[in-house]
Amino acid sequence: MLMQDDKTEAPIQEPSQEQQPGQDPDALSWTGSEYIYHEKSKGWFLNLLGVAILSAGGLFVITRDFILTGMVLFCAFLFSIFSRRQPKQIKYSISDTGFEIGNNFYTFNQYKSFVIAQDGAMKYITLNPVKRFDTLKTLYCAPEQLDQITDIVAAHLPIEDHEPDPIERLMHKVRF
Repeated sequence: MLMQDDKTEAPIQEPSQEQQPGQDPDALSWTGSEYIYHEKSKGWFLNLLGVAILSAGGLFVITRDFILTGMVLFCAFLFSIFSRRQPKQIKYSISDTGFEIGNNFYTFNQYKSFVIAQDGAMKYITLNPVKRFDTLKTLYCAPEQLDQITDIVAAHLPIEDHEPDPIERLMHKVRF
């Protein structure tokens, strides 16, 4: 009968060549806002109520449909609730392998280009996805970090000129 040595060693595992998201030592990390928040006054909510009532009334006169009229008022109510929501602080991280927003990691090959957009004095980076119906990802950062982050993203994606679309101009005008 053969006896095994009790002092057998576990095999030494080589460190993995792939870095896990958020573990890259060269990653640039920061905490930023989830989105840009604009404080709204009582007048803003009164204007929203006035527009909703006028729109609902006009649609009722044209269509005589209570459901459509109710939906317009309900949508205005939801719009007012979401407009009061305060943004959360989110952890952002970016490296040569990709970027992380919160706990979600994204690689640069999921995006075709990026733009540097501006809302008032605040500048931010928006990444345009390759897939048509995928969502835009936005990186909100401090102004002093914008150049560093832009350099990292520009090493992987081309920059585009940014011309706001009509919905974006409307949301900026109503300060949503």
